[in-house]
Amino acid sequence: MEQSKSRHKIVEGLVCKRCGKAYSAREQRVKQGLAIFCSRACSSLWNAEQTGKKYIGKENGKVTFDKVKQSYYVYWFDPDTLKRKTTTYARWWWEINKGEVPDGYRVSYGDGNELNIDPDNIVLVSPQEFGQEISLRLMGHSFSDETLQKMSDAKAGKSLSDEHKLKIGNASRDAWANGKFDGVHKGEHNYKWRGGVEKSYPKEFNDELKRIIKERDKYKCQICKTDLYKTHKAQIHHIDGNRSNNSLDNLILLCSSCHHSVHTPSNKDEIILAFRSKLWK
Repeated sequence: MEQSKSRHKIVEGLVCKRCGKAYSAREQRVKQGLAIFCSRACSSLWNAEQTGKKYIGKENGKVTFDKVKQSYYVYWFDPDTLKRKTTTYARWWWEINKGEVPDGYRVSYGDGNELNIDPDNIVLVSPQEFGQEISLRLMGHSFSDETLQKMSDAKAGKSLSDEHKLKIGNASRDAWANGKFDGVHKGEHNYKWRGGVEKSYPKEFNDELKRIIKERDKYKCQICKTDLYKTHKAQIHHIDGNRSNNSLDNLILLCSSCHHSVHTPSNKDEIILAFRSKLWK
């Protein structure tokens, strides 16, 4: 029995060579002798079984080298669904020999070399360590105008559905309720950490003082010149890092991105001098 579907003819009632399941395929594939299996999984499993190499179950994973990415990965077939599973060699080795990877943690290579798959080089990375690693990678990095435009174009007109937003919200609430983020933002892992010494803002650092600084700096970030009028990204920065020093010549308007970047520089003295010079003009 045949039926038309778009411009392709579909052949019904075919039987999978491996599992015996009924399926359909394009007439062209049937004529070419390619419509033998109901799925790619059955095709791969049948070939594996014929050669005596059964990669069924994570413990029987096949180690493969990706020439393009220059790294090792492992694949296997789920014994229940027969679906193919793939992961990095480091994660596969850890789960086979050490157990499940905790939520938020990653498995990586100690020396950063993905070709070195020696067990001693496979390490567990905490969320804090991974975040610091990403920060170091991005520090001082800037995207070209062409790349920024491509990123903007890719996001243009796209928005999450209400259902998707609800799923994200529920997942986040469940994660917090189950203690997934316990300790992540506490103590030295908090972005406001100042070596164990609590440093709160004094009373004079109020909305009125912030308004004065914003007006003086014409509501523009004094580094990237972004317009900050009526945005949540407008932040007042203490040039010398002392929150108690709220004199006008120690305060300057920055966007949230630039504000974050000036708090982790190696040339702190140069930045302070540059800000001072800007205010003295």
